[in-house]
Amino acid sequence: MYGMLVVDDEKWTVQSICESIDWASADITGVYAAHNVEEAIRVFGERRIDLLLADIEMRGGSGLDLVAWVNEHRPDTETIVLTGHANFEYAQRALQLDCFAYMLKPVDYGVLFDTVARALRGVKQQQEWNADYEVLRTYKTLWEQQAPVLTERFWQDLLARRIAASPGVLDETLARYRLPLTHRDAAMPVLVSVEHWHMEMSTQDEAIMEFALRKAAEEIILGDMGGETVQDRGGALWLLIWQRDVATDVAQVERRCRQFIEAAHTYFHCSLSCYIGRATALGQLADSHRQLVELERNSVLSSREVIRFPAEAEQDRPAASLPAAVPDFIEWGALLDNSQLETFRQRMAHLYAQLEDELHPSADSLLQMYHGLVYLFSRALHRKGSSLEAIRTVLLDRDTAMRSLRHLREWTHKALAQLETLLDVQLTSDQNEWIEKVKRYIDEHLHENVSRQELAQHVFLNPSYLSRLFKRETGVSISDYMLERRMKLAGKRLAESDQRIGDIAESIGFNHFSHFRKMFKKTFGVSPQEYRRQSSK
Repeated sequence: MYGMLVVDDEKWTVQSICESIDWASADITGVYAAHNVEEAIRVFGERRIDLLLADIEMRGGSGLDLVAWVNEHRPDTETIVLTGHANFEYAQRALQLDCFAYMLKPVDYGVLFDTVARALRGVKQQQEWNADYEVLRTYKTLWEQQAPVLTERFWQDLLARRIAASPGVLDETLARYRLPLTHRDAAMPVLVSVEHWHMEMSTQDEAIMEFALRKAAEEIILGDMGGETVQDRGGALWLLIWQRDVATDVAQVERRCRQFIEAAHTYFHCSLSCYIGRATALGQLADSHRQLVELERNSVLSSREVIRFPAEAEQDRPAASLPAAVPDFIEWGALLDNSQLETFRQRMAHLYAQLEDELHPSADSLLQMYHGLVYLFSRALHRKGSSLEAIRTVLLDRDTAMRSLRHLREWTHKALAQLETLLDVQLTSDQNEWIEKVKRYIDEHLHENVSRQELAQHVFLNPSYLSRLFKRETGVSISDYMLERRMKLAGKRLAESDQRIGDIAESIGFNHFSHFRKMFKKTFGVSPQEYRRQSSK
């Protein structure tokens, strides 16, 4: 329960106090004795002492000196001092040391018991307060430690539509995460897309570099603008720039993005692009997220660029050349990617019905529709690995399609019917097909230094998007997968052939034997020579 230390150089006094009073009835189960300051300090090192009862005048040190030591080293211990002389200086010093009581000898044991019991009640109360405070401090510390993780999870869920975007639910969730925002606030999303690392890195090294990029983006792009950096569920880096009293200058954001691109190229050994979306209410951020991801995925040839959505060319196009109903080609492309052809037909039928309401759609309107659909159909064929030749004659029949709105609609139905056969809606998802195509390409080119850019072009995807997709689906990065396949092939050749180790290293794309040896030992735990010896046994 509680412990008390009695200190006096008169041994019979100590023994009498310890044994003549029923301290257990006051919840004091440990009563300890010491006869000088040195012994007392040693007891403090060995026992838990909640109360100190000390004589002032002792040989080998004053009890007041001991109280001063206790205040410094054991501040939770309550102190009571005893003395045989009514000395004012002693009383004044005891008061300065914040002693609970100053008592004169000979002390009445009943009074002493009551004094100790009152002191102990204070100790108990203080310990309860300390315990409550410690719990609060623990929770506060845990919250402070977890707040960044919880906040990022909130933004991830919002971007992925895992949180209801209704004003009430959104305000309640923002308040729960202590974010100084409401559903009325808006944000401008910026997607940072790493296209190419200029040096070979492991997954761990790449994670470290991505963390450094995130901090640099906070400093260079966000800077004095309020906002948040978030890594979405797919691993992409996003900046959300708050739009409050004054709308953010998009041109300023572009300038900062270009500055960040140059800094990343110079200091972080990578090429990246920034995709800037429209400022939108927090409840609609998921739509902006989807639009920028699609824009990034389709930007195969862009590198070290700042790209705005919608593209500048679309923004500057004269309104007179646009039809009243414009298809959302990004959404339509996503429908084809996911083999949702029935939904695609419904969108198309609705659009043509709107175009008919225009009575006389312009030739420019029909031409834009034609080129947009040719692009979508061609892209879908490429992604499924089908040949464009099988539908080339239909797709490129521009003269027939451009005669009238009716002819364009018939051309669309005909092209879509042929496309449906080639796409084969029973195939596995596009994402799995892209991963398998990348794996096959890597296996066929193990002897070459294949870049991520080259792999992305092979499957018509943005390099950054492909990298995140590959890691999400396989659990390893592209570079680690390539290393694993190369090492597996090297081990096979070492075990099954007498080929020189240097020739084996060169045959799988390693120009420097020392680098090959280092990677091999990292993979198998032994050198290539030792691996061959063990295999021969």
